[in-house]
Amino acid sequence: MGESYNSKIQVWKNTIEQNRSTVEFLQKVKEKQVKDCNSDDMDIDTQLDLTDNVVNTYSSYTPEVLQQATKLILKIQVSRNETGLTDENLKDVIKHLESEKLPLYKIVGDNVDLEVHARIQTKDHGNKSLHWTHQFAERARIVSSIPTKQTHQKGLKMSSWLNYCHLPLC
Repeated sequence: MGESYNSKIQVWKNTIEQNRSTVEFLQKVKEKQVKDCNSDDMDIDTQLDLTDNVVNTYSSYTPEVLQQATKLILKIQVSRNETGLTDENLKDVIKHLESEKLPLYKIVGDNVDLEVHARIQTKDHGNKSLHWTHQFAERARIVSSIPTKQTHQKGLKMSSWLNYCHLPLC
């Protein structure tokens, strides 16, 4: 593997880690600052506080994660022409991060164990046990959505089914 290929893997790894850590941080903010409402309660937007002195006690806090979360929240606020940070903004950012399509790679590795037996053994020349490994990362270029058993690829109609059936009608 060349250095450019390793750097692509590093970028992929950092992208996934950044996404997951930001989601974890925002879930913690939601857990600590958003009060659970019953279905009978009024729907009131809760104002959130993402200042450094409030969130630095959270277990998933890092300055980079806070910066990334703030950037995403600001993007949503600008698109809605809003100024305050509410629980609705927080839910939308979490939903966006969880639905984001991340690049998929597969790490593949194999090993070869080889025993080399010397016919004549000396101090410098003896039996050797060689262990070689080979690893590489393969990018998943085609990501297909596999239909589930609950959804049909095509609607079933009797007339279309009869076209495939080669039995004479009585």
